[in-house]
Amino acid sequence: MVRGSDPISRRVKDRVVVFLDVVNSVGLMEQDEAIIVERWINMTAHLTDRLLPRTKGRLVKSTGDGAVLIFGNAVEAIKLCQALQDEAMGDADRPALSLRIGIALADVVEGPLDVYGHGVNQAARLMQLANPGETLVDEGICGRMTDGVDAAVEDLGACWLRNLSEPIRAFRVGPPGPASKNAARLVDQQNMHPVIAIMPLTPRMAEIKDRVIGTVVADESIRAFAQSHAFDVISGLSCAAVAARDLTTVEIAAALRADYVLSGHFDVIGTTLRVSVELCAANKAEVIWSDAISGDVASLFELDHPLINDVVSRTSLAIISHEIGRAQSMPLPSLKAYTLLLSAVSLLHRLARREFEQAREMLEALVDRSPRHTAAHSWLAYWHSMRVNQGWSDNIEREVFLARAAADRALDLAPSSPLALTTSGMVEGSLLHKLDDAEQLYDAAVANGPGEALAWLLRATLYAFTDRGDLAVHDAERALKLSPRDPRLYLFESIAASACLTANAYDRALDYAMSSARKNALHGSTLRVKLVAEWQLGRTNDAHRTLADLLKVEPSLTVSNYRARAANSGSRIGALIAETMRDAGVPK
Repeated sequence: MVRGSDPISRRVKDRVVVFLDVVNSVGLMEQDEAIIVERWINMTAHLTDRLLPRTKGRLVKSTGDGAVLIFGNAVEAIKLCQALQDEAMGDADRPALSLRIGIALADVVEGPLDVYGHGVNQAARLMQLANPGETLVDEGICGRMTDGVDAAVEDLGACWLRNLSEPIRAFRVGPPGPASKNAARLVDQQNMHPVIAIMPLTPRMAEIKDRVIGTVVADESIRAFAQSHAFDVISGLSCAAVAARDLTTVEIAAALRADYVLSGHFDVIGTTLRVSVELCAANKAEVIWSDAISGDVASLFELDHPLINDVVSRTSLAIISHEIGRAQSMPLPSLKAYTLLLSAVSLLHRLARREFEQAREMLEALVDRSPRHTAAHSWLAYWHSMRVNQGWSDNIEREVFLARAAADRALDLAPSSPLALTTSGMVEGSLLHKLDDAEQLYDAAVANGPGEALAWLLRATLYAFTDRGDLAVHDAERALKLSPRDPRLYLFESIAASACLTANAYDRALDYAMSSARKNALHGSTLRVKLVAEWQLGRTNDAHRTLADLLKVEPSLTVSNYRARAANSGSRIGALIAETMRDAGVPK
């Protein structure tokens, strides 16, 4: 749309639109306003007096801490932006400024005071997507450059930009030079799991006859990772074939198309095996995590060796931590699908309010991007259910509606998916209180996916709700056995505590609850079970301290609103929880 205030406007084809701004200009000015303002004024003068006159481009407008430029030639625009990025780096006498730049090729309506059109919005969104110091371009601009001559180009794949209905292909450009081996690798935005390659460990000081140990550690770790729903793992034969070549970690990742590479060394000292492992992310030569783990050599060949469990669980946590860091520091549209999913599932289980809300943003971004992927809808249903169960929703009726809609969508897409069946059971049971329907869904989830730990876990919850204590304990402990190193272990232990409470095993219930609370002190259900177990065991002082912790997590908790939302309110154990909370001092 053309503003009426512009006296002359004209439609122009194939214009190069450049948006740029200074990252964190407000924060920089708070630190030293005079220096930063002077620095930006000098940079603007450098742009208008020295750089632009060498081109046929023009400054459309200055935005205070940024600018909009327009060119007829893509290569000219790229070279100017590279020169401006160099100038922004500063030197000993001038503070550095971080610029982010977005460039798009578009047909525009050009006026004397501004420029308009869909492509203008696209350039602005690309700028917002760029990290500090980066220049991002669209496919039209990339097609007018020669990689390695005009610029070094890296393909970021399809990126979803705010307020645009379809993703666009984005490219990161830098100074020209030899293209890196991983440049122009299309990012698979639909892959929901990070891919890990586990290389055979090499002996550091061990004898040659012990070399097989390094292969065993890798193969057993691959077997353990293959049982996870959160990761994809490269086969041992493929890893061994690549390991036989003299390749860098980056080259290994490229050859195996892996997102992470785990490698390392081992030593055998007497009967002790000590492994030192390193985790590298694809495209990065530096180590993002390392650890040393020891165990007994003789038991290495036994099922579920503790050393292998340690390697797998610690590596898993390192990958999750790295992905969460990326998810919290980068724009959501630029993130891979598996980063969004893995980070969202991890953050929603931490139960810190800010991180919990971030999890919803990630899941909704994933649903927008991959509307036919079951996992995204399933975990969104789970998120809404958790919000109600934590007592955080100010509109329970709407929360239940959204949870049901997401769960139904997941089942429509994949009627036999164990995850979809499990989260649908959670909605039916814990939110709608339709326990018979929930039990049928859990039974189907266990039948279709006997290795789906969450299905066993939530069926244990339903058994606890319906006063079937022995069955609840069986399913809860089966879930713990299936996922002994799960990042959500606090939840598994919390439900095991509830199961033991239902079975009148108050000592065991308290042990599980205390272990769960040590891992996550913000889970309201854990604290309620802990309160009841302590009260039943006559540990009233401990119970009152637990109640204080519970009221910090749920400050608006009353006995009546607990009864209203709890699926087990009509059961014996539900009545016991409500009665204990009342006796301990929770308002009616």
